[in-house]
Amino acid sequence: MLDRYPRLTLAEEFVRCFRDQAERKPDSSAAAAIGNDLATRIARNPLEQSR
Repeated sequence: MLDRYPRLTLAEEFVRCFRDQAERKPDSSAAAAIGNDLATRIARNPLEQSR
């Protein structure tokens, strides 16, 4: 499935959306996720390692 439909920049786009919302809404769950190192956890996802 990933060979046919690669994730490409999904992780980067997802984190960018979270960071954008975190900046606009510092009390949101998105801000809490960014504060808890969401970007690193997403980068460590095994699906991101298959590139």
